[in-house]
Formats: sequence, C-alpha cells, structure tokens
Amino acid sequence: MNFNDTFTEIFREIQKIRPGFTWAGFGPTTPSTEGPISKRSRTNVVCNIPNQVQGRVPNAIISWQDLSARKDEHNHLAKCGTDAGQCSIISCTSGTVVSMCNDTPSRIDKVCADIAPYILDIIDVDECDSLFDNGHPFLTQGQAFDDDGFNIIVAGGGSC
Repeated sequence: MNFNDTFTEIFREIQKIRPGFTWAGFGPTTPSTEGPISKRSRTNVVCNIPNQVQGRVPNAIISWQDLSARKDEHNHLAKCGTDAGQCSIISCTSGTVVSMCNDTPSRIDKVCADIAPYILDIIDVDECDSLFDNGHPFLTQGQAFDDDGFNIIVAGGGSC
C-alpha cells in the first residue's frame, strides 16, 4: 500500500480501506497559526514486534485521522507525549492501539498531527501487513522509530 501520491489518490486509497470515509469531521480548512508542521525524521520501521498482536488497518486509519485532527482546549494542534522511558497509548480504536514510546531520559511532547503519519509508514511496509482483502492489508503491526528518541507502535490487543 502506498500513500505517497496526490491528495486525490491518497483519499481514494483511504476510501478503499474505509468505505464512506469523508473529511467532514475535520472542521474548516484555515491556515495554521502554529507555523509549518516540522519535518519528520523517521529512521526505520520494524515489523513483527515480539509479544504484540496485529491490529486492524481500518482502525489504524481511524487513529491516524484522530491524531491528524486532534486539537487542544484552545483549538490549537494538540500534543502527544510520554514520560522518560515510558510508552503511552495516544489513540485506541476498537482494539487497535497506537502507542508513543520515549527512549530518552526526559519527557517528550510532539504535535499529534506531526507523528500521525508514522501510522501510515507502518501500514506502508508490506512485511508489517497480513490478511489482504482485494490487494489491501487488513491487519498490521509494527514500530516506527524517530531519531528524536521516540517511536510509535501500532498493534492490536487494546481494551478500547
């Protein structure tokens, strides 16, 4: 699966995975006052993480939507974070969990919309996916690392 295309093509791919998807719940499109989204610095993706079960791709896409649009109480882009040496669930949809893990000695907070694409990075690695439906993966599980000392895990087994 490839999400590196035009907006229109990406939208079509999302609708193949989640029929009926619309951007309606994302609110108006106005220029951000927060400045540009920072450049991601993903270093690698690891699949088949020991002691983790696979989550459903459609649910991971919903988590991507949630994190991409998440706002704080002042309607600014919300931050996702976790304490030093910890993992925190930052999104959970019908048993599919997205966790942010901190490999540094200090707390890390990142704009949720900046790290949401890591979910798509994991889905995009064929080795992380299984149970294909019409050429599209139905299950996924993996871990995407960033050189800023954090990583994102997509897996199943959550109680949400």
